[in-house]
Amino acid sequence: MGRPGGGRCAADIAREPSPEKKRCAGLTSLAGGGAKGLHGSLGDIHCAPVDPDVSGKMHVSTGSEPPGRRDAVRRLEERVPYRATSLASAYQGIDRLPVSVILDNVRSLYNVGSFFRTADAAGIETLILSGITGRPPSRQIAKTALGAEEAVRWEGRDQPAQIVGQMRARGYEIAAIETSLRAVDLFDWQPHFPLCVIFGHEVEGLGPELLDLCDTHVRIPMLGIKHSLNVATAGGVVLYELLRKYRRLSEERGAAECQV
Repeated sequence: MGRPGGGRCAADIAREPSPEKKRCAGLTSLAGGGAKGLHGSLGDIHCAPVDPDVSGKMHVSTGSEPPGRRDAVRRLEERVPYRATSLASAYQGIDRLPVSVILDNVRSLYNVGSFFRTADAAGIETLILSGITGRPPSRQIAKTALGAEEAVRWEGRDQPAQIVGQMRARGYEIAAIETSLRAVDLFDWQPHFPLCVIFGHEVEGLGPELLDLCDTHVRIPMLGIKHSLNVATAGGVVLYELLRKYRRLSEERGAAECQV
């Protein structure tokens, strides 16, 4: 019941579904009987009140259900897409990270699969596989890509130097991820988008001919006894740092446009 003057009383507000409950209901319906289709019938799903700005996800509970059903609900909770949370609002203006990645002579198919998964997560443009780098379809790639090889745009090329020339002609900065003497620190680097990032062989890195074609050499700080990370791990570090830098650049551009 409303108060005189059109306001709402506390009881009205208390009866109104919270944003978290509305979001949970939407998730359940989107799943197509959602939880039922994935894990069997889960019964009624209830959303406990939670601040999505703190946790980034809602809490799903079914009360006093059997342990197997509780586990299924927990898995559903953990799989709430990032785009469905309030945290994603900072990335609303980023449809695609303007970065292409070249993997040259990466020998491990598992590393290639990991790159596919990271490429999908960071939203890059294209993954280019050159030299001896394996290409889908591959059981080993699929094992670590977990389906991302079906979502990420990729190309197979034999000559990386030709790709670099084409990228440069299109206005891309060419950056090698390499532990060379001329390399700049990843976190000090100010990249120019669009960008092409090149990763090389797990042991030998990139060849001198390809390194000479790059505008920039970038390295990840290493404070231990080892000189480098696993190439797929390095890929995750680099791509997410680029996403962070691009988000900041987008925010600065948006603020400048608002002032004009």
